[in-house]
Amino acid sequence: MQAFGKTWSNATSEKGLFTYHAKNPSKQIDYILYRPSKSWKVLKTKVLEEPIASDHRPILAVLQFLPQAEEKKETTPNKTDAGDGK
Repeated sequence: MQAFGKTWSNATSEKGLFTYHAKNPSKQIDYILYRPSKSWKVLKTKVLEEPIASDHRPILAVLQFLPQAEEKKETTPNKTDAGDGK
């Protein structure tokens, strides 16, 4: 996780997201990573109450995409379209 942390952001960095062992979770061994960090906002993370499907419990993460870079591209006028009379 330390190596990943150099280039990725951890959506599951809050305390208490225990995922293992599914029947009685006492430690976190599952993570959700994202990048670039400025393009995403973590809205919610939650360990789901599902002790049967796996020996780990699943994590739900809701992230919001922040399209700031895309908006800047769209608002820049295109010089080839201005005043060509066509």
